[in-house]
Amino acid sequence: MKNIFFTILFSLTIVFLGSCQEPQVDYNTITTGRPIFYGDPDTTQAHQAVAFLYANNGGACTGTLIARSWVLTAAHCVEGASYMDVYFGNNTQTFYSEIRSSRLIPHPNYSGSSSAIYNDIALVELSSNAPSSIATIPILPPNLAIGDADENSLMLEFVGFGQTETGSSGVKLTVDHVMGEQCSSSNYCNISSSPYQIPPNSISYGQNGGGPCSGDSGGPAFITRSGTEYVAGVTSYGDQYCTSYGVSTKVDGYYTWITGYTGGTTTTEICTNGIDDDGDGQIDCNDSDCASNPACQTTDTACDHVITVSCNDSVNSTTASGAYTAFSSYNCLNGWTEDGPERIYELDLNTGADVTITLSSGSTNDLDLLILSGSCGTQTCEGGSAEQAGTDEVIQFNYDGSNTFFAVVETYENPGAFTLSVECTGGTVQENCTNGVDDDADGAVDCADSECASHSACQTSSENCTNGVDDDGDGLVDCNDPNCASSPACQAASENCTNGVDDDGDGLIDCADADCATLSSCTERVEDCDNGIDDDGDGAIDCFDVDCSGQPNCGTLTSEICNNGTDDDADGFADCADPDCRTFSGCNSNPEICNNNIDDDGDGFVDCNDSDCSSFAGCGSGGEICYNGVDDDGDGKTDCGDPDCQSYSKCYGTNPDDSDSGCSCSNAGHNKPFSAHFLLILMFAGIIAVRKFA
Repeated sequence: MKNIFFTILFSLTIVFLGSCQEPQVDYNTITTGRPIFYGDPDTTQAHQAVAFLYANNGGACTGTLIARSWVLTAAHCVEGASYMDVYFGNNTQTFYSEIRSSRLIPHPNYSGSSSAIYNDIALVELSSNAPSSIATIPILPPNLAIGDADENSLMLEFVGFGQTETGSSGVKLTVDHVMGEQCSSSNYCNISSSPYQIPPNSISYGQNGGGPCSGDSGGPAFITRSGTEYVAGVTSYGDQYCTSYGVSTKVDGYYTWITGYTGGTTTTEICTNGIDDDGDGQIDCNDSDCASNPACQTTDTACDHVITVSCNDSVNSTTASGAYTAFSSYNCLNGWTEDGPERIYELDLNTGADVTITLSSGSTNDLDLLILSGSCGTQTCEGGSAEQAGTDEVIQFNYDGSNTFFAVVETYENPGAFTLSVECTGGTVQENCTNGVDDDADGAVDCADSECASHSACQTSSENCTNGVDDDGDGLVDCNDPNCASSPACQAASENCTNGVDDDGDGLIDCADADCATLSSCTERVEDCDNGIDDDGDGAIDCFDVDCSGQPNCGTLTSEICNNGTDDDADGFADCADPDCRTFSGCNSNPEICNNNIDDDGDGFVDCNDSDCSSFAGCGSGGEICYNGVDDDGDGKTDCGDPDCQSYSKCYGTNPDDSDSGCSCSNAGHNKPFSAHFLLILMFAGIIAVRKFA
């Protein structure tokens, strides 16, 4: 790696100024090349946006991807260069993407003279977009600008590829340091952490315990506001030995200049509020601006998303998007690293087969092939193939069936599309899941064979809950599939108890529905005996309802009066004990409330175990529905004739084992001596008597 190391000598003595003017002198030699001293390797996915910059004039710096084709760096990094090569990855030996610049744009008012260094900020426009797997990191907007309140308390995180305390370089390192003071004025500012003034729009910090040094120039100083990480500073200059102080350009002071090129907006995405704050069509964690936000971090690895590939099969995919970057160091690489995105495939192989695995990719995509054995992880690597970009990676072995094997498609440099092929010769035949043949002769072809359950070609889509199709192949369609339980289309409507409509589709309307059992308008109803309506919802209309006994329009037939303490019809049962009174409002007046854990109607059954609750939304479906004229449970018995309905209030007084044999109604309606209503009462009483005493 080549370092940029500008040394500026000052021969004048120190003069401390009482006002904010241009700096006069400094007794130290200072440098505009800054590296990370005493830092730790930074391989995080969030910081893949931190890039290594190498200029055609030999200078090396660090920069940050702030938009798909824009990198932010220091002006002194681009000074004297006509182009830069921008590398993405975690060290100079394992970069996975290289893009040349199309433009180098230093700030128009940049000064890098020995008497004044200010406006040390620049943009590098890339000739093509950075890989989509790399999330951009937003610059700090003016509304979140660093100010006086942040002095001596704000934590800065520096990242860069520069020189370390041991003199080495080329590895991305990170170190944290508390910010000292800042200058937001249009003039130079006196500060206590440096022996001289700092320029407008800059921040300063001490370097005891570590900080940036040569080669980290242009690198970011990150801060976090409300859970979102921003580029707040660009490493500019400091003391020659990288141990006393440092100065970074304060990015929020250049927001308008930067976004004038990048097309950014003045609103930054807030990653936890459910709003598309920056208007890019992406909300919260779906917005790449939130990639480094803790709320959006995922611990998933490629091992959590393994797809099976069988013998004599192939798969086409890419590491440029949708891949994972959790793995880089494998036990079989002898210290070498593969820092790019990876995908992992479980190999479904024939025992005893000679296996050839081939990985093909584009001429510029340097993808490598590794084999894991036993389990999926970085410490189970058996070996691999690592040819140059554009050359097929090929691994051959005999599979003895003792372990599960995994193929890892790793990105060394420049992620991209690939084809992974598995060829097997000999061995015990396994099912090929895509050829329409019953390869293993077990009677099941391709995806119908259980061996293919995890094969990529047999991964069914999730159930579409509104299209009338069994999308996921589990035999259940739309709302009948438990996968649709939370779908709005499958949420049963609540019964409106006063609109005359069966809102929840259970066959019962308004007060007849158990969902309405506790509604006052349903518990205080009175039967009108001459309107042809079941006003009190007990299943009996007008004169068929014993509430109407004695009403003029219902005749004077001697029947049970349900509230006089007398066995009026001489059947041995008085009042509510008489089945004739099952519809009387004073009998069984307490409806079953289906969600209070109480046997409200005193029939010995509580809540959903009571047949009265068959229409209650909270009790689900299943078993006999006691009011629909259908044998729902297929036992040959319907409604009140089914023993399952013994607790249904409208079935009280009936014996499900009795039949209507011996009761002939063939002459009903002949020689009618009474009113129609009166005759119906006789019929009703007669049927009950026959059933009771047969």
